[in-house]
Amino acid sequence: MISPLDDRYSALLERERELFGERMLIEKRVTVECAYLRALCDVLDVRCEVEKISIDEKALTEIKELERKTMHDVKAVELFIRSKVDERLKPYIHFGLTSEDTNSLAYSLILKEFNESIYLPLLKEILSMLMKLAKEHKSTPMLSHTHGQRAVPTTFGKEIAVFIYRILETIRKLEHFAFKAKFGSTIGSFNALKFVLPQIDWQEFADKFVSSFGLHRNKITTQIDNLEYISEYLDDVRRVNNCLLDFVKDIWLYTSLDYLKLKKTSNMQVGSSIMPHKLNPIEFENAEGNFEVANTLLGFLSNTLLRSRMQRDLSNSTVRRNIGVALSHSTLAMKMLKNGMAKVSVNEEQLKEDLEKHYEVLAEAIQTEMRHEGKTDAYEAVRHVFQNVIEMSRDTYVKKIEELDISSEGKEKLIRLKPENYIGYADEMVDEVMRMCKGGFEKI
Repeated sequence: MISPLDDRYSALLERERELFGERMLIEKRVTVECAYLRALCDVLDVRCEVEKISIDEKALTEIKELERKTMHDVKAVELFIRSKVDERLKPYIHFGLTSEDTNSLAYSLILKEFNESIYLPLLKEILSMLMKLAKEHKSTPMLSHTHGQRAVPTTFGKEIAVFIYRILETIRKLEHFAFKAKFGSTIGSFNALKFVLPQIDWQEFADKFVSSFGLHRNKITTQIDNLEYISEYLDDVRRVNNCLLDFVKDIWLYTSLDYLKLKKTSNMQVGSSIMPHKLNPIEFENAEGNFEVANTLLGFLSNTLLRSRMQRDLSNSTVRRNIGVALSHSTLAMKMLKNGMAKVSVNEEQLKEDLEKHYEVLAEAIQTEMRHEGKTDAYEAVRHVFQNVIEMSRDTYVKKIEELDISSEGKEKLIRLKPENYIGYADEMVDEVMRMCKGGFEKI
């Protein structure tokens, strides 16, 4: 096997491999063709039962052999169905259709199933883990880092809540995403069907048929579907990926600062083949790599699927077969992220120690208080004292405050201030995000 998705990570992707595999695509094609045959029989008043056709290994082999001979995947499905139905039905199999009518519905059904049964449940599990972490540590103070430098305090929970907030709008959109399909015959205009059976409103027929699958019909197309909806869906997934990619990078950095502790999962676990002391954040690194691969593919697919020469070319047919690869790298990254989250805990002692060593981060509060007292040179006065300070203890901080040209009330106020208490509305912001999540995302 060439792809690690089908080899190294196959056990983690059993459902994805099933859903995006060749067998499922063929099953969906057969489902669409048989459903169309039933609908056509109804509208033409043909009295004949269309039995359900199952695709087992024998059927799959038969269809692939037909494809080898015909060199056409949908024609192979049509010929296979012909061998399974009553003689009176054979003329009406794939009647007036083009292969894209079948493929468009098949792919959309697969994507819809992926979104509902794999992607959204997995994303909600991750959000639930983030929500639990945010709630538990909404008031746990820590130094923030802007430009990689120590900055004003925040809380660990608030910084986690930011990622939840960023994802919420997209997840709500994905819960109601409108998957579409083309169903309009050769070049989208029902030429043959209208010519042979002009008494039937084929536009209305197609609308009802596509909606019976829980899909929306793209009504004006060329021979192939308008794939903006797939591009939009892939972009939505890529946007979530980028947010989670940002998250795993931050978690990696918090681990390097010892703000997070890693748990061993077994006594046999090692972090290095040569350094026995190590325990590495490998799940987060694996997630980062897979998010990067997924986003590269998703961006390519999102752009390329929107282009087709004139009324039809087959380039996007080849490209579309790789949608499952991109989405599977996304879910693999999410699963690695979940595994990593289960192994970390917040090191509150280290957070507190860092805060106590860095009173210089209160410089913002000092210069703002001085401005409030009308000191126009407050920023420069504080900058000369606090800039580039590596560490500042509370004792040193108090001495610097006492030397400032500021009122005794202002000095007293600043002396009472500690980094751990200088968190603004951070804990309340976590509460606000939790309220936003209620009624759909909280499983804690």
